[in-house]
Formats: sequence, structure tokens, C-alpha cells
Amino acid sequence: YFGALWQGVKPYEWMPMMVTAIGGFELYLFAQEQWRRISGRGPGGPNG
Repeated sequence: YFGALWQGVKPYEWMPMMVTAIGGFELYLFAQEQWRRISGRGPGGPNG
């Protein structure tokens, strides 16, 4: 998507929404991992 913008090519209409959805999902997974690490419920916490 960003490459198309940089090249000056008009991207598909659904592309910004797809990039945002993937980014939001990755942010959710990152926040969940941090929460589990802080609460000690997952790998990398004080109990594991």
C-alpha cells in the first residue's frame, strides 16, 4: 500500500482498510502479550 502511494499509483479502494485491520490485529496481539507478561499468566512472566 505504502509503496503504491510512494510510486504515485492509485491503490485499490479496499487496501487502506486491509492495512488498518492487519495493524489493529497486530496491536491487539502485542497488547495481549504484554498484559499476560505483566500479570504472570504467560511465557516470559515471573512464573514462566
